Amino acid sequence: MSPSTFTTRPELVGLFAAVVKTSKMLQAALDVETQARVGLSLPEVDVLLNLSWASDGRLRMSEISECLLVNRTAVTRLVDALARRGLVARCPHEQDRRGVFASLTDAGRDVLAEAIPLLDGGLQRLIGARVDVDEAAAARAALERILAPEAPAS
Repeated sequence: MSPSTFTTRPELVGLFAAVVKTSKMLQAALDVETQARVGLSLPEVDVLLNLSWASDGRLRMSEISECLLVNRTAVTRLVDALARRGLVARCPHEQDRRGVFASLTDAGRDVLAEAIPLLDGGLQRLIGARVDVDEAAAARAALERILAPEAPAS
């Protein structure tokens, strides 16, 4: 058997390849739009979105790292760049002197308000025009099952 031959079912390999390729295509297309229209990369917009969704309006660097699936060094670079532009504020953690929170500023909310319609239009053009509501729901359900933590062994 050659090293490039998979032993798993071909449809799983095909699904993996399609998910990776689709993810890269969507991210690249949306990144071009956000950079051109609001001057932010898609990962920077992703930080702003996650901060806006946080229950208390702020997240620790480790929480942002988990949301974006990137390492803390990358999060620090993203947050620092956003802070330099006045879009997020870095706030010390009250109980943990080493801990730092990031929170959206008013300017960050304004930029996010410009970015959301771009993302919305991009998602409609790139996904909604090709996939109907039922297909989207089924695809999401399948992907969420893949993302779910494994059930504990009994």
